Amino acid sequence: MNITIAHITDIDILNGFYYQSIDKYKSKIAFSDTDYFKKLDNNENLIFLVPSQLLNVFSHKYKEEISKKNNQVSFISDIDSILATDVSKNEFLFFKDNVFVIDKFLYQSLTKKLNELNCRVYLMPDYFLIQDDKNDSVVQLDQRVLFSFSDGTGTSIEIDSLDEYLNILDNTKPNFDPRVFYYEKKEKNIFKESSNTELFSYKFIKKNYLKLPNFYTFKFTLLNIFRKLSFSYFQFYFCIFLIIFSLVLPYIYIFQNNKYTEIYETETFEIFKSLDKNTKRVVSPMRQIDEIADQINISNERSINDTIFSDLEFLTKLGDNFLEKVEIDFDKNIAIIEINNIPEIQYRALKNISNNLDINILEDNVVIEKNKAEGKIKIEFKND
Repeated sequence: MNITIAHITDIDILNGFYYQSIDKYKSKIAFSDTDYFKKLDNNENLIFLVPSQLLNVFSHKYKEEISKKNNQVSFISDIDSILATDVSKNEFLFFKDNVFVIDKFLYQSLTKKLNELNCRVYLMPDYFLIQDDKNDSVVQLDQRVLFSFSDGTGTSIEIDSLDEYLNILDNTKPNFDPRVFYYEKKEKNIFKESSNTELFSYKFIKKNYLKLPNFYTFKFTLLNIFRKLSFSYFQFYFCIFLIIFSLVLPYIYIFQNNKYTEIYETETFEIFKSLDKNTKRVVSPMRQIDEIADQINISNERSINDTIFSDLEFLTKLGDNFLEKVEIDFDKNIAIIEINNIPEIQYRALKNISNNLDINILEDNVVIEKNKAEGKIKIEFKND
């Protein structure tokens, strides 16, 4: 897994340089915009180091028993008088017993740019390169000297201002005896009297960065999520289509169901109207079909063929579109009717009315499933 460590060299967050673990941090490569890191994929890590001069760090005991918001209110009330800018213009970032204060516009602009990247991002102050909970540490990188204190605070100083800052440390930390990292041997001269020196290596942060603060905030938007998933533009728009379609689909089903219900009610009414012209509306289909069936009287003074065709006429009234096939044996007065997807209520009507039409149902091989009937009926016409 490749790790890229990027330093910013100006307050506009545009210029800087970076190192990569892929070549053991040997090559120092300049960049002029965070867009450069868009080539990193979602399996790679970017440690983005914010210049310490852009932050103010304060020690503040974080109280676990109260909410983060109340901790923030407590902290602001303590330091409000010493902040150079209005409270509302600052972002307050908590880590352990320290609070990092950074300009809100600067912080939001930076995180917005970093949200455009595919890789995993870790955002932290630059002095965490050498942070050690047990020791104060110092390292010179180019024209800046990073100071990291064991309590988690730290800063970075221009090399030209180093002597002035060391004088301040003599008063605030009289026993200051840091572990001195050096990038080149000549940098040992910063603290000549120190015996605790060590060659600087970016491998130090590689071992520890997961334990350090990460002030990067991922903003959950569809575009950012798909970018993290490394979707192509086609995949992105196709997923957008699927999401919109999934939201619209229930309404399509509701519309279709309402339409089918309307058709069913209309057809049911037409069936009842064809059986009984006095029907005004259908409220209880099962009960009303039984009542109509009881009212049907058939004259026995008919020829065989007239009887059969007249009796079969009720099938078309019940819905000839549901009849797959009708086979009639005039010699035996038998008919085999094959029905398909006829509504259960209409099938019940067929059976109930047949009892009043001198028709015997000899075989009923019909299956009813989901309010639909399908199969074959073998009927016999009486000829008394």
